[in-house]
Amino acid sequence: MTALVRDKRRDAVRRQRMLRRNGPHLQVPADPRAHNVWVTLPSSWRAESFTAAAERGVAVAPATAFAVGSGHAPNAVRVALASPTPRVLAESLAILDELVRTGPQVPVIERPRDLEPGSTASSKCSRLATSSCEP
Repeated sequence: MTALVRDKRRDAVRRQRMLRRNGPHLQVPADPRAHNVWVTLPSSWRAESFTAAAERGVAVAPATAFAVGSGHAPNAVRVALASPTPRVLAESLAILDELVRTGPQVPVIERPRDLEPGSTASSKCSRLATSSCEP
Protein backbone atom coordinates (compact mmCIF):
# COMPACT_ATOMS: atom_id res chain seq x y z
CA MET A 1 0.00 0.00 0.00
CA THR A 2 1.40 3.38 -0.96
CA ALA A 3 1.70 6.32 1.42
CA LEU A 4 -0.96 8.21 -0.58
CA VAL A 5 -3.50 5.41 -0.20
CA ARG A 6 -2.70 5.08 3.49
CA ASP A 7 -3.12 8.86 4.00
CA LYS A 8 -6.45 8.86 2.13
CA ARG A 9 -7.76 6.01 4.26
CA ARG A 10 -6.69 7.76 7.47
CA ASP A 11 -8.40 10.94 6.28
CA ALA A 12 -11.60 8.99 5.57
CA VAL A 13 -11.51 7.44 9.05
CA ARG A 14 -11.04 10.91 10.64
CA ARG A 15 -13.93 12.34 8.64
CA GLN A 16 -16.17 9.39 9.54
CA ARG A 17 -15.36 10.06 13.21
CA MET A 18 -16.41 13.67 12.64
CA LEU A 19 -19.63 12.35 11.12
CA ARG A 20 -20.38 10.27 14.21
CA ARG A 21 -19.44 13.11 16.59
CA ASN A 22 -21.28 15.94 14.77
CA GLY A 23 -24.20 13.88 13.48
CA PRO A 24 -25.32 11.60 16.31
CA HIS A 25 -28.87 11.39 14.89
CA LEU A 26 -27.71 10.49 11.38
CA GLN A 27 -28.20 6.87 10.36
CA VAL A 28 -25.19 6.04 8.21
CA PRO A 29 -24.53 2.43 7.27
CA ALA A 30 -21.09 3.07 5.75
CA ASP A 31 -17.66 1.63 5.30
CA PRO A 32 -15.51 3.55 7.81
CA ARG A 33 -12.93 4.15 5.06
CA ALA A 34 -15.39 5.79 2.65
CA HIS A 35 -15.37 9.47 1.74
CA ASN A 36 -18.99 9.31 0.49
CA VAL A 37 -21.83 8.11 2.71
CA TRP A 38 -25.54 7.52 2.46
CA VAL A 39 -27.65 9.03 5.23
CA THR A 40 -30.84 7.04 5.68
CA LEU A 41 -33.68 9.46 6.40
CA PRO A 42 -36.48 8.97 8.92
CA SER A 43 -39.97 8.45 7.51
CA SER A 44 -40.90 12.07 8.29
CA TRP A 45 -38.59 13.20 5.46
CA ARG A 46 -38.54 12.61 1.70
CA ALA A 47 -35.07 12.77 0.17
CA GLU A 48 -35.98 15.61 -2.20
CA SER A 49 -37.48 17.80 0.53
CA PHE A 50 -34.52 17.07 2.82
CA THR A 51 -32.15 18.08 0.02
CA ALA A 52 -34.03 21.38 -0.41
CA ALA A 53 -34.04 22.04 3.35
CA ALA A 54 -30.32 21.31 3.56
CA GLU A 55 -29.54 24.06 1.07
CA ARG A 56 -28.50 26.20 4.04
CA GLY A 57 -24.94 25.82 2.85
CA VAL A 58 -24.84 22.02 2.70
CA ALA A 59 -24.73 20.13 -0.58
CA VAL A 60 -26.38 16.72 -0.49
CA ALA A 61 -27.91 14.67 -3.28
CA PRO A 62 -31.07 12.55 -3.09
CA ALA A 63 -30.73 8.84 -3.82
CA THR A 64 -33.01 9.28 -6.84
CA ALA A 65 -30.17 11.16 -8.58
CA PHE A 66 -28.17 7.90 -8.53
CA ALA A 67 -30.99 5.46 -9.34
CA VAL A 68 -30.72 3.59 -12.61
CA GLY A 69 -33.95 3.05 -14.49
CA SER A 70 -37.35 3.37 -12.88
CA GLY A 71 -36.54 1.27 -9.83
CA HIS A 72 -37.22 2.36 -6.28
CA ALA A 73 -34.54 4.56 -4.73
CA PRO A 74 -34.01 4.40 -0.96
CA ASN A 75 -35.13 7.32 1.17
CA ALA A 76 -31.59 8.59 1.63
CA VAL A 77 -29.19 11.35 0.66
CA ARG A 78 -25.56 11.12 -0.35
CA VAL A 79 -23.04 13.22 1.55
CA ALA A 80 -19.48 13.75 0.32
CA LEU A 81 -17.07 14.01 3.23
CA ALA A 82 -13.79 14.48 1.35
CA SER A 83 -13.89 18.04 -0.01
CA PRO A 84 -14.87 20.38 2.85
CA THR A 85 -12.37 21.64 5.36
CA PRO A 86 -12.77 19.99 8.77
CA ARG A 87 -14.46 23.12 10.17
CA VAL A 88 -16.96 23.36 7.29
CA LEU A 89 -17.61 19.62 7.44
CA ALA A 90 -18.34 19.76 11.18
CA GLU A 91 -20.76 22.69 10.70
CA SER A 92 -22.48 21.00 7.75
CA LEU A 93 -22.90 17.72 9.60
CA ALA A 94 -24.41 19.59 12.56
CA ILE A 95 -26.94 21.20 10.20
CA LEU A 96 -27.89 17.82 8.71
CA ASP A 97 -28.16 16.33 12.19
CA GLU A 98 -30.48 19.14 13.29
CA LEU A 99 -32.69 18.62 10.23
CA VAL A 100 -32.98 14.89 10.94
CA ARG A 101 -33.61 15.50 14.65
CA THR A 102 -36.27 18.19 14.23
CA GLY A 103 -37.98 16.86 11.10
CA PRO A 104 -39.62 18.96 8.41
CA GLN A 105 -40.77 22.33 9.68
CA VAL A 106 -43.88 24.07 8.45
CA PRO A 107 -43.02 27.72 7.88
CA VAL A 108 -44.95 30.24 9.95
CA ILE A 109 -46.44 32.84 7.67
CA GLU A 110 -47.61 36.00 9.32
CA ARG A 111 -50.89 37.42 8.10
CA PRO A 112 -50.41 40.88 6.54
CA ARG A 113 -52.23 43.54 8.56
CA ASP A 114 -54.43 44.48 5.62
CA LEU A 115 -55.77 40.92 5.35
CA GLU A 116 -56.81 40.64 9.00
CA PRO A 117 -60.52 40.35 9.73
CA GLY A 118 -62.21 43.76 9.64
CA SER A 119 -59.72 45.32 7.22
CA THR A 120 -61.08 47.38 4.35
CA ALA A 121 -60.60 46.76 0.66
CA SER A 122 -58.95 50.15 0.24
CA SER A 123 -56.14 49.31 2.67
CA LYS A 124 -55.68 45.99 0.86
CA CYS A 125 -55.62 47.86 -2.44
CA SER A 126 -52.94 50.24 -1.20
CA ARG A 127 -50.53 47.40 -0.50
CA LEU A 128 -51.27 45.00 -3.30
CA ALA A 129 -52.40 46.93 -6.36
CA THR A 130 -51.47 49.98 -8.40
CA SER A 131 -50.66 53.53 -7.34
CA SER A 132 -54.20 54.58 -8.27
CA CYS A 133 -55.41 53.08 -4.99
CA GLU A 134 -55.53 55.36 -1.99
CA PRO A 135 -53.06 54.61 0.82
